[in-house]
Amino acid sequence: MTSSRLAAVALSLLVGGCAALPRLGGPPPAPPVLHPQANPAAGVVLLHARNGREPIPVGEPLLLEMGDVVETSPDGKAEVLLPQAVIRLYGDTRVQVAFTFEERRAVARELRVERGEVLVRRLGNSPFQLQTPGLQVDAFPGSTFLVGSREALHTVTCFEGAGEARNVRIRGQTVVSVLRGQHFTLDDGANLAYLRDRRLPDEWRRWERAGVYSPEAPTPSP
Repeated sequence: MTSSRLAAVALSLLVGGCAALPRLGGPPPAPPVLHPQANPAAGVVLLHARNGREPIPVGEPLLLEMGDVVETSPDGKAEVLLPQAVIRLYGDTRVQVAFTFEERRAVARELRVERGEVLVRRLGNSPFQLQTPGLQVDAFPGSTFLVGSREALHTVTCFEGAGEARNVRIRGQTVVSVLRGQHFTLDDGANLAYLRDRRLPDEWRRWERAGVYSPEAPTPSP
């Protein structure tokens, strides 16, 4: 192979490698997967199939079926990759993955957070909603949110972009715009909902690096 061809190959590899790196700001990166999948990162990660089989330990990347539930142990961490979003699951978290097939392609428009905390980065331009037992959160394209649900406390923190949070538990349904740096809390035990600005730590950005989780991830407390 001539030196010019070697140089061309090296350049193509360099450009391809740079294109695969995560980007902060600007347009969202291209969807990482065509079919929903779960990847374990730490601790115990379980898959509860919709058909009621025994929980399956997730030891390697696993393709998901419609209605599957992914659960982490208290020290567990996992990642759910969707065509429309990338989701990081923290400890003691349980989510249900809902998607359909349109023209033979998987389309996920919602994620049900039954409990725990998830960090969500939106991809693409199609609608995407997170649901907790108390909130419906519309995450707008290019946004990044931490969504939490622990018993009566449901929270949303916006790190990038914007979205809307809608309470579905207390009387008088409330729709609130949540912008970057804002934190929305619904306490359905005290029958309260409030929004406030919040000083956001920079550690959350480490989630952009594959397999790396911030040890100081913000908690969903108000």
